[in-house]
Amino acid sequence: MHGTICENRTVPPAGAEGATDWRIHGVLDECAGAVRVKGWAHPLSAILTIIVVAGTLLASSGSVIAQTSTEKQAQCELSAIRDTRSSLAVQFIRSACNWLALNGDSLLNESSKGYYVCLVRQLSGVQADEAAAAIVSACRTSSPP
Repeated sequence: MHGTICENRTVPPAGAEGATDWRIHGVLDECAGAVRVKGWAHPLSAILTIIVVAGTLLASSGSVIAQTSTEKQAQCELSAIRDTRSSLAVQFIRSACNWLALNGDSLLNESSKGYYVCLVRQLSGVQADEAAAAIVSACRTSSPP
């Protein structure tokens, strides 16, 4: 049984010798516009493969960055929340760690960074919500967000 691929190129009958090889290189040669002149088809298929792999890697790099931010946030929270008993302090620590993980390395946010660093450092180990509120106020005064 015969069929056509691209233009004027027929598929060899099933079981024909070299049918698999023809399908792989024939589609690359005819459909991708490669011309089998002096060995150009194989370098073109290698270039196409490199382009596809590079595109895949670039597309997945966003998730790698997000994972790194998530890991930074988790590490910040683990180190700061340890002995903290105040729910208000924990809430502010989590928020500050999130901000630092996402924006801490940006020069655009340098003026706000001190506030969030102050929260993480000073709220760590706080036992009462009243103390946490006083620390938040002090951080806001010393390093306005």
